[in-house]
Amino acid sequence: MNNRIGLLAGLAALQLVVIGIFWFGGGENAAERTVFLEFSPGEVSSLTISDGDDEVILSRSDSGWDMGDLPADAAKVDDLLDKMAALRAPWPVASSAASAERFEVEADNFQRHVVLRADDTTVGELYLGTSPGYQRVHARRADSDEVFSVGLSNFEISVGTDAWLDKSLLALSEAPSRIALAFAADDAPEQVLERTDSGWRHNGDPANETAATTYANRFVSLQVLGQADAAAEAAPLATVQLIHADGEQTLNISRVGDDGDYFVEDAARAGAFRVAAYIAEQLLMTDVDFSVEAAADVETTQDVTGE
Repeated sequence: MNNRIGLLAGLAALQLVVIGIFWFGGGENAAERTVFLEFSPGEVSSLTISDGDDEVILSRSDSGWDMGDLPADAAKVDDLLDKMAALRAPWPVASSAASAERFEVEADNFQRHVVLRADDTTVGELYLGTSPGYQRVHARRADSDEVFSVGLSNFEISVGTDAWLDKSLLALSEAPSRIALAFAADDAPEQVLERTDSGWRHNGDPANETAATTYANRFVSLQVLGQADAAAEAAPLATVQLIHADGEQTLNISRVGDDGDYFVEDAARAGAFRVAAYIAEQLLMTDVDFSVEAAADVETTQDVTGE
């Protein structure tokens, strides 16, 4: 009798082990059962994110991703979609209406509401709420009462447009061949830097090639911080007219007061954008000397010191 009881206990233990291996062993079938959202990132044409007060809509376009008239950071959007498609949630942490309220994943009480669409079809919809730990968030699919802990954070799913904005939207694809910097102040003469067959020239004179190339490349690496809310209060500082391989571009640089934010505005695009102070000052030629004599002095100093 005791042997029979022992055998049955052993079989029960073996069954538990098999079940554990099936659900937690990472086998192919188990992985398929733990997929949280079943969609293909490539089929998603729009992504809507809301926190109940604010909302941002990201739409796929021929050039990548857009937010209305503004380009979005395509790599960031694609990374998020890939991460959401890879989410795994093998066991719910709760499945009641009370738990949905407690974890803030209700339809009328949430921290994030995310809707994924392929044209007019919703291919994924979820609510994100409280965080049980680092890089984890409670989540509920709109078609289910079950709440899961998944590997996301509300921080990386922002409703702010600046978080998704393509910060290089004003940057050129290659260095301009002509740069004309006209200052708003009457006593500041226009500065013209132009690339010719014989090299760079500054206001008609030969220019230090290194300094000129460095300055021109600033328009290739130009990054903004975000949209400018107070641009209307800013005073104009200068206008930069650029000629490049794709055509022409005019940038207006302004600032609020003597120590406020700097703004850059593309004359062909609605709205202005905040830029870091050092970026704006570099565009205003505050740190550059194009004279060939200055370059020669530097070379002479280096030869004497042996550096």
